[in-house]
Amino acid sequence: MESFDINFVRSDGKSVNVRLFSHYTCICGKFSGEGKSEFVSLLEDGISTGDISVVSELPFAIATAGSLDVILNTPDRSIIMVDEAEMLHSRFLSKINQSKHLFITVTRAFPLKLDYPLQGIYKLSRDNDWFVIENVSGLNVSDNCIGCKMVITESHKGRSEHELMSCYLNNVQAAGGRDRIEKLLRNTTGDILVLADLGNIGRAYAILAKRCRDNPSIKFYNYQSFEEFLCASQLVRNLQTTTLKYVFDYITIEKYYKDVLTELTIGSCLEYEHGKNLPKAFLDKSNFDLVFKSDTGRGLYDFINSYNSLVHGGDDKKQKRKHTKEMSAF
Repeated sequence: MESFDINFVRSDGKSVNVRLFSHYTCICGKFSGEGKSEFVSLLEDGISTGDISVVSELPFAIATAGSLDVILNTPDRSIIMVDEAEMLHSRFLSKINQSKHLFITVTRAFPLKLDYPLQGIYKLSRDNDWFVIENVSGLNVSDNCIGCKMVITESHKGRSEHELMSCYLNNVQAAGGRDRIEKLLRNTTGDILVLADLGNIGRAYAILAKRCRDNPSIKFYNYQSFEEFLCASQLVRNLQTTTLKYVFDYITIEKYYKDVLTELTIGSCLEYEHGKNLPKAFLDKSNFDLVFKSDTGRGLYDFINSYNSLVHGGDDKKQKRKHTKEMSAF
């Protein structure tokens, strides 16, 4: 995954780094008001006095509601730090969404209001007279799905990941949208696998993190989007097509992979159209290895093989019936 790093270095050698993966990146304190305004003020003062240097491949600016329009009109792609609330109340929000610039928003509290990828959501905390910025860890992201008794997909029933996974599993439930996933996770126990687009999870992050606190056995599969998974498949790679699309030209990583998959498969038997049924080649069980056996799909490959081994193999009929009932109960 392409990224940009921006590093703020104090004159005494202390530094803090932020890695950008998408159009929007978020810095949020663990609790409301935890040093965020102070952090931005410290950067502003330190940069103006020369006590803090900015190490970045792209130009950097801190914007206010008053200066935002001028900064947006700068010709070179830049990294712009701005208060999320000021951005949301800005009359320039549509222009910001379409801008080529990259935005680090600083927010006072959850829930988040913009389209952040999970890997682009950071928490800010104090470290004596300096700061620490770390990725949030509220969702249990994993490649190891073996043992999960339920599968919840972000997609609608019979579409995308629900359509594909239902070819191999009898325990797949469709949420019908990112913001409906949490409803299916309420009051649950035991191991649950969630297939959600982590490349655009920001608005739902807070409530999904709460569901994970309520049931620590919930796992989110480690991919940015279902389209990323398909792009990585040997089936698509065998087309030997390439893309010149650039992730930072898109508002989300999810939208980037949708366009890439469409471009890579156009005119082929794998031609992908978002919102429509998957091409038959993806659903053909004889292509199982070609679809799932990739760096991105390996966890699902192992999970499906483990499930089929338990349900269809072995000598313990009682155990097989028990497992089938568990997998079908949701």
